[in-house]
Amino acid sequence: MTTTSTAAQVAASLVGRLPEGFTPKLFIICGSGLGGLADTIEEPIAIKYGDIEGFPSTTVAGHKGELVFGKLSGMQVVCMRGRFHSYEGHDMQMCTFPVRVGAHLGVETLVVTNAAGGLNRSFKVGDVMVMSDHLFIPGMAGRNPLVGLNDPGPDGSWPRFPPMSDAYDPELAELAFACGAAEGLSEFMHPKGTYAMVSGPNYETAAECRFLHGAGADAVGMSTAPECIVARHCGMKVLGFSLITNVAVLHPGDGPPANHAEVLEATEMRAAQLQGLVRRIVGSIHSGVPPPAPAAAAAGGEGGGLLCVGSLNADIIVEVDRFPQRGETIGSRNPNTGFMLPGGKGANQAVAAARLSAASGGVTRFACVFGNDGNATALRKVLEENKLDLSLCSTCDKPSGQAFIFLEADGSNSIIIVGASNLAWPQQLDAGLAAAVASASAVMLQREIPDHVNEAVARAAKAAGVPVILDMGGVDAPLPESLLPLLSLVCPNETELARLTAEGSADGVAMPTETQEQCVAAAKTVQARGVSQVLVTRGSHGAVLLGADGSITARAANMVEKVVDTTGAGDCFRAAYAVAFTEGRPTAECLDFAAKAAALCVGRLGAIPSMPNRSEIV
Repeated sequence: MTTTSTAAQVAASLVGRLPEGFTPKLFIICGSGLGGLADTIEEPIAIKYGDIEGFPSTTVAGHKGELVFGKLSGMQVVCMRGRFHSYEGHDMQMCTFPVRVGAHLGVETLVVTNAAGGLNRSFKVGDVMVMSDHLFIPGMAGRNPLVGLNDPGPDGSWPRFPPMSDAYDPELAELAFACGAAEGLSEFMHPKGTYAMVSGPNYETAAECRFLHGAGADAVGMSTAPECIVARHCGMKVLGFSLITNVAVLHPGDGPPANHAEVLEATEMRAAQLQGLVRRIVGSIHSGVPPPAPAAAAAGGEGGGLLCVGSLNADIIVEVDRFPQRGETIGSRNPNTGFMLPGGKGANQAVAAARLSAASGGVTRFACVFGNDGNATALRKVLEENKLDLSLCSTCDKPSGQAFIFLEADGSNSIIIVGASNLAWPQQLDAGLAAAVASASAVMLQREIPDHVNEAVARAAKAAGVPVILDMGGVDAPLPESLLPLLSLVCPNETELARLTAEGSADGVAMPTETQEQCVAAAKTVQARGVSQVLVTRGSHGAVLLGADGSITARAANMVEKVVDTTGAGDCFRAAYAVAFTEGRPTAECLDFAAKAAALCVGRLGAIPSMPNRSEIV
């Protein structure tokens, strides 16, 4: 049996490997296939189990076997990437030893996840159940982690007979479900359920499943309950949720038998969404921000979905054969050119997101500042026609922003921006916008609005665990260094990437960005300055994404029969990527969806008018 002195000694040895003053307040245990949660930790310090005294090695596929210390949504945490199971030959004290070590490190909250079979007949593969109770079958048979001498803890407060009627904290459970709603996961989340633990390693017989179902269990797995018991014994609050990876068979022949490959496949399907859910939960715990869904309702919106914060312009498109020389006057290539079309990077991306997510039931919110002229009336009408939520928008006493777009015969363009209303944002973040940021699935920003607005929004999102995507287009002014660490994804084109490298170099010299290899090398220098991921758009050469783990994913551009106007192509690509990202798709699928959307966009004139609908993307 593991002793308390051993847990204290291991905790002390771990403290010596961590930065001075680092005290994790939250412990995350990742279930089968869910270790990717650890990839979202900032400033990570990973320690292999084999390098920790008293820790055995994990033997299960999908369990990497390391403790990862760092920050998640601003909170100091430790993540257990792979747990210990009794079916590996460990006693229950060893299975729960890391939780005791966490208690000696100062952990106050345990967030535990697992992959489970669905006993409740309403559960489907991919559903998430917030745990409200458990049936600990091995514990009922005497294999309880508290058997033996009582561990009184460092201050003598850990009881001999701890109650378990409140094993799972109801306030954390309520927060988790609210965060799930804000992430757009309500359709497959269940706010409460009872988890049954069996010892394994074999999956349950049909008779055992009927027995557990009849006893009130909604899901069944091979972990979690002993970890929860020890956490409660040590005075921690516990939040648990189960990912339903297979539907349990209650009668022989009713369905295929369970297998571990099926479990890993189901966890991969929901991995990105679960990561976003945990980030948001941790951010809410850390910041004390109320559950996002009620906050969004108070702000007048539905919450969840994508939030675009940015510019709105009246685009004046002039078709030319060439640009005039200094002092020269030339005529346009098309005598009927020069009309106004709605645009602006923020509006472009908001409309693209609304059209591309409409069929999936997503809601896109847009925050901008309208001008006080006739253009503003026309622009508002277009946004309303595209079913955008404009409840976060305001009006100023300046004219609407404008963009003068000079369009050449091959579809390429050059643009001059007049900021006007887009620069009239207040110095302080509005309370309604702050609440909307906290409840969004992701936030999109662009540089056609003041940097202080982008930074305020990004800080609010970071605190709430909401991903932030920044489009580098808009102005050629240096990007504030303080903004980069707040971003989940920065999206420059090749020119903007080169400018970013110059801003970050000691000599002010830009790195080359002509080839994919050069773009990746340049992106790595940007990533080293704090941003998690870098997505470089390369026009007709496609796009390449540098992942948080250093992975490189490239996507060639789709072939287009005729390029008419590239004005909105970049905005369309980034909005489509964001939509797919919030839907929890893998990176390669996000890039594929974005490339298809952008290919449709360049075949039409104008920015907003060219944005495709979801039904057009095969």
